[in-house]
Amino acid sequence: MGPTRGLVGLVEKGSNAIGIKPPVSKAMIDKYTEDIAVDGSLIQKELGFVPQYDLKTGWEETIKEMQESCEFMLKVDNVLYLPISGQTSFG
Repeated sequence: MGPTRGLVGLVEKGSNAIGIKPPVSKAMIDKYTEDIAVDGSLIQKELGFVPQYDLKTGWEETIKEMQESCEFMLKVDNVLYLPISGQTSFG
């Protein structure tokens, strides 16, 4: 994530220099790429909680919301997320 984070830092600085809100920030990249793992089996067992989304669907919804709110292009694991069309392009 080093080169991406570096590029985002440049975009962030450039945007701030001309007085506009950056479309993406290093903090946003850090938040969406942090490495966490959670086992939800206890809450599911104790409270009967059923997740609304599986992990894949949850990430797809997260990316969709990022696209709509930030209007930037993001490429992760050879998947290009395009904010204008909302389409995902593999390749």
